[in-house]
Amino acid sequence: MKQKPYPLAIVGCGNVFSRHQSAIENLKNLFQIVSLCDIDPEKSSKVDYQNYEKMLFFVKDQVNLIVIATPNYLHYSQAKLAIESGYDVLIEKPVALSSLETVSLINLAQKHHRKALAVLQVRYNPLVKGLKRIVEEGVLGKIRSVSLVQRWQRQTNFFKSWRGDFHLSGGLLFEFSIHYLDLLQWLFGLPKVLSASGFNLKHKKLPYNDTIFSSFRFPSGAVGNFEITVAAEPANLECSIHVLGEKGAFKISGPNLNKFEYCQLLHNSKKIDYLLNQLNKFSFPASDKPSLFHENVYRDIYFKKGISISESLPSVRLIEDVYRHLKITLLPQYFEPPPTVPGY
Repeated sequence: MKQKPYPLAIVGCGNVFSRHQSAIENLKNLFQIVSLCDIDPEKSSKVDYQNYEKMLFFVKDQVNLIVIATPNYLHYSQAKLAIESGYDVLIEKPVALSSLETVSLINLAQKHHRKALAVLQVRYNPLVKGLKRIVEEGVLGKIRSVSLVQRWQRQTNFFKSWRGDFHLSGGLLFEFSIHYLDLLQWLFGLPKVLSASGFNLKHKKLPYNDTIFSSFRFPSGAVGNFEITVAAEPANLECSIHVLGEKGAFKISGPNLNKFEYCQLLHNSKKIDYLLNQLNKFSFPASDKPSLFHENVYRDIYFKKGISISESLPSVRLIEDVYRHLKITLLPQYFEPPPTVPGY
């Protein structure tokens, strides 16, 4: 007997909504959007509710999963309300703007026996998965250093909305870089920040840094650094990860980790040659990114392999650590002792 598509509701029909909509349309045999909610009905012709609480009340018998694709500062409160109302949730990045809120959601989901899942779609990038395999199989030997470079462009008018407010967006790292910082800890372990420097190179009136440099040390002893900016011109230039190991070096780049640059090794083998030949096939046009990996997110959810929000906690802690070094005081909860969660 053919199984019916999994019904869900989405709150938030802004920029990121199109990625979810496209992914679900491509998986229409697996998922069905039952209801949409947005305070601005002009965002989509199919908006059913402008009041989030009303939607949660009326779709109770129709859906189990609420997808939260609203501005950053709403994620925690909306996820909390959905879980308490008896729903599973899928939360866009960032899950929350502090580790305290993230842990609160983890505990709340456990208490109510609900699933709280995170959209960490960049983990599905085949080049990233290839790098993870190379690291785990010891192809590069003991890792010596890791560098992340993100050189993107944003025009001044991009920050006229909530994105220009540190309280609402979480600043440069939460809004633009949390996916790539997640990769650092996912691939190499949660690092300890050694130093950080922030600048406003282009957006002089922005109340938070448009450029941050940081250095850190991984649990293995490897060192690392990142350069993250939205002050590049004339467009998004690069998002790359460069790894140096005792047996060789590896680099993926492109505007959003979409290009395999090289893997140079002291010694090759037939197995390694095969893997590298596969990686050469995995490069993809940068324009394909927006909805490409959201399909993987939803497919894994359907087959009960979705990524728990507990896996997003290390990247939140990493951002908090960087902000502490920058002496940012706009979000006081960043300076509370980090909560303890099993496994972290």
